[in-house]
Amino acid sequence: LKTYLLQAYIERPFLYNKRKFDIRCYMAISLLVDNHNNVEWKVEGVLVPARLHPHQLRLFLLENFDANIHLTNDAIQKHSQSYGKFEAGNKLSFYEFEKYLAIKHNGKYDFREITKHMKETARAAIQSTYKSIGGVRRHGVFELFGMDFMIDDAFRPWLIEINTNPCLETSCPVLERIIPALVEDLFKTCLDPMFPPPREWPSSRKYDIDCSQPTKMELIFD
Repeated sequence: LKTYLLQAYIERPFLYNKRKFDIRCYMAISLLVDNHNNVEWKVEGVLVPARLHPHQLRLFLLENFDANIHLTNDAIQKHSQSYGKFEAGNKLSFYEFEKYLAIKHNGKYDFREITKHMKETARAAIQSTYKSIGGVRRHGVFELFGMDFMIDDAFRPWLIEINTNPCLETSCPVLERIIPALVEDLFKTCLDPMFPPPREWPSSRKYDIDCSQPTKMELIFD
């Protein structure tokens, strides 16, 4: 018996400079004690620190069946001669996207509403499955997920997929800033609580690790 999931194609996506794109966000699930799930959403300031991909190297046209126009995927786009022509590594930060919205659309669209809806969708996804996550008496484990969203022309976000083992390459300036901070916060949030520091550090050694420093992870489900 097999189960299939069918998704309707988003025929009228919101475009960035006339190109289709998707949005990558990060979510971590940790089981620090028996059957106790924490779900953390990675945030940066007031925005989700994800990578937004304006992957499309040609103008979007529904009737054109060129894969480079429709598939927002690095594995496909990186083979194009125009890869990285418009943005380094074909990646755009949320901050840059917000500037684009302010300039090109005169502030008509609020990206903060998109991030709010994406977090709500992530929470709903976990609420529907958390009782089956982790198995019986399984604790001290965690996993990072990559969530991909798209926005339609009505500026509504749609969840495309949730990926295990998301890519953590630092192949462009945007990722060089986001990924190391993501991994650091992931370990602080999911690993450090299992190995708390001693109340008093040994006087014979010096430590430069500040375990009390807050992270940029936001708890969205417990």
